Amino acid sequence: VRHNNQRSLSAMADHDSHKHHGNHEHHHHHHERHDSHAHARDQEKEDVHADKRTKTEPESLRQLLCTHTLQDILHMRGHRRDVFTLNHSTRLIEAMELLAENRLLSAPVVLSASVEDNDGETYMGVVDVSAILRTIMDAIRKEEETNPSADGSKWGRFKSLGSDIEKRTLITMMDSDVQLEYKGEAKESLLTAIREGFLGLGPDHPDVVCHRIAIFNPRGFIIHIISQSDIVAYLAQHNLGPLGAQTVGELGLITGNIASVSSSVSAADAFDTMYARKVSGLAVVDEAGVLVGNISASDLRSMHKGHFPKLLKPVLEFLRSEHAHASHATEHPISCTATDTFATVVHRLASQKIHRVYVVDTDRRPVGVVTLTDILELVANECEKEAPAP
Repeated sequence: VRHNNQRSLSAMADHDSHKHHGNHEHHHHHHERHDSHAHARDQEKEDVHADKRTKTEPESLRQLLCTHTLQDILHMRGHRRDVFTLNHSTRLIEAMELLAENRLLSAPVVLSASVEDNDGETYMGVVDVSAILRTIMDAIRKEEETNPSADGSKWGRFKSLGSDIEKRTLITMMDSDVQLEYKGEAKESLLTAIREGFLGLGPDHPDVVCHRIAIFNPRGFIIHIISQSDIVAYLAQHNLGPLGAQTVGELGLITGNIASVSSSVSAADAFDTMYARKVSGLAVVDEAGVLVGNISASDLRSMHKGHFPKLLKPVLEFLRSEHAHASHATEHPISCTATDTFATVVHRLASQKIHRVYVVDTDRRPVGVVTLTDILELVANECEKEAPAP
């Protein structure tokens, strides 16, 4: 039993707690040309590996996903630390501290049983640090509307949160910001998990995209957490058939309308825009519209109350401070072009352990974005096409 009634449920940690994170601005301009060549060479190596898989004997994607199960994902991942859970009565601020302490982006929330109840805990959903921050920002906005700050600062209350915000608990945000419950089993096929678990498709499901799903044992206890990243990493190890050979342009992934923010806005405003656009990441662009970075929920991995004032800094300065000791903080944002294949993009997402790849034009302006959810949707659609006629 961990402090604050956190429990170890003999399982896996949230796979979204990757050690790597792509899509940050390159800050040392005098090395830019050298690093650009090195970056291009790395991506060329990835492309060769992806193309080799595409050129091998084709395998039906539907057959792959129907015959392989979540247990295969668990076997691929190997041993992970136990599942970390949060109690429903944990305060939001404390929940952020606990997630940061464990280097996690999310955790299952459980309604702990009473002392007299021997049936264990009730799973309520998965909450992530980004949803917690959104709840806090909504509360700050409401307080600012009723009692404006003396200095007129929109997010000034990040420097000193009110007692009402400090006292809020996880259960108060369960209706809107905790992903809906989906109970999977390790023997479930990957196609079923993708369609029903991650994409919420089917008559008995809420049509809500989930970034991670919980796997339960027969007693109803959470034993594993599997993320979209896990599925994409598994796909990257297999031949994707005709879908893998199609290009980003052919798949219609160049939309032109990319959710983005200027590099000069504050991190708080960037996250506010992200929540308003209902996306999990934003392209960061300079005055010329060139892609210079990415801000997303993953940048909140170490976020806690002591870091709140950093949210008032310009977005790029915030990213530098949050990733000061990470090598990826000085890399070019991970991107692709319209001519890159689907297999190449899948491999790039998996190898770089990132959640999105921006599609850029010849001037490195973002014209599209490919997310993990996009990958799963394209795979599910391809399997529908391959389904045998009734």
